[in-house]
Amino acid sequence: MDEIVASLKNFKITKEIRELLTSISRNHSKELNIAQVLLDCFQKDLLGSTEYIALRSKILMNRYLAYVRQQFPGFTHSIYLYEHETQKLWNSSVPDLLAAYNEYTHGLCVKNDVSAGSVNPDYIDKVLVIHDVERSDHYVNNNHRTELLKSQLHAFCAMPLLHNNNAFGHQVMFANNKNPFTDQDIQRYQAFGPLIGKELVSNKEVILKQIQADKIT
Repeated sequence: MDEIVASLKNFKITKEIRELLTSISRNHSKELNIAQVLLDCFQKDLLGSTEYIALRSKILMNRYLAYVRQQFPGFTHSIYLYEHETQKLWNSSVPDLLAAYNEYTHGLCVKNDVSAGSVNPDYIDKVLVIHDVERSDHYVNNNHRTELLKSQLHAFCAMPLLHNNNAFGHQVMFANNKNPFTDQDIQRYQAFGPLIGKELVSNKEVILKQIQADKIT
């Protein structure tokens, strides 16, 4: 998972990459195997290994989020990977969120979300449900209340993303109304957490083998 976090941390959409992605979407059908196109671009040195890992990971996580949106319509969703050493979040999807939480370049510093005596923010270690942003006195909610209310987000459910019982990030479900989550919603949402971890690790292993094979050839 470290390689994926590092790739997203260092990834920047350059003019060349943007033009390449525009060309791909314009010149190919919906049935296109995007993963194969990106591999071809990497093998032709149009993408470096960092860009290749980041783009493949972003595509995978956006597909996962599309599935989550189908299961939980009416909510806004996002995924963030967590860098434990720097206590920063790295946006790994394309969320419909305010600019303050849509950070790709420097990472979102969340040191203030770590309570005294803890190592990680609550949402990295356990499920955190805030039913009413305006009234909740949870310290994480207090840190983000102003920005959330400014964007008409009145509730959220955050949960860790785990692989082998180790948290590598979290995903969040936001709502525009108060008290929107039922106990069943929360239980179902939790069930999705392990899915993306398995997919990312499997995807990472395939990508690293491809990169190694390209170096050999």
